[in-house]
Amino acid sequence: VSTMETWDEASRYMWDMVQDKCVATDEIRALVSEITEGIDDEADKIKAIHYWILENVRYLGIAMDRGVFLEPHTAQYTLENEYGICRDKAVLMIAMLDEIGVPSWMVAINPSHVTDTEIPTLYFEHAIVAIEGPDGDYLYLDPTLEESREVFAGYAGDRKVLLVVEQGDDLRTVPHVPASANAGRI
Repeated sequence: VSTMETWDEASRYMWDMVQDKCVATDEIRALVSEITEGIDDEADKIKAIHYWILENVRYLGIAMDRGVFLEPHTAQYTLENEYGICRDKAVLMIAMLDEIGVPSWMVAINPSHVTDTEIPTLYFEHAIVAIEGPDGDYLYLDPTLEESREVFAGYAGDRKVLLVVEQGDDLRTVPHVPASANAGRI
């Protein structure tokens, strides 16, 4: 059961909750400048930001605030508190990536179960970040995988995701990533 008629509507609904949280403050701007100082390559700047978040902002798998379900905290709040749930860390990453000129978007995903494509809903377990790749496709980053040094979320391969954008978006399928090329390999 859902009150949403389309995935576009779900995407826009989530956008309304997220877009004003992804704003870089002076403190975030200074931090990004410090983290990326002396780095010229965009991919290396993305890695530097990704690793900084992994190493300095703890991931909580559960919200500690009353009333927090889908709506994340602001990027500044997460930076100041040095912890956050997946949506909080995604918002911080989006704000930081914007400071180096890399457009990025929050993405809703269900890592542990198959998303029912016929019923548009806000029932997603996790939030990650998408950036546009060199071929125009999206690349997915997960700023919560603190034990991994891989930048792109290989586990997302073959999963349905919802890109959270102002104009709305339909469900997308993340391209397959073989186990030999992702953090799922042993």
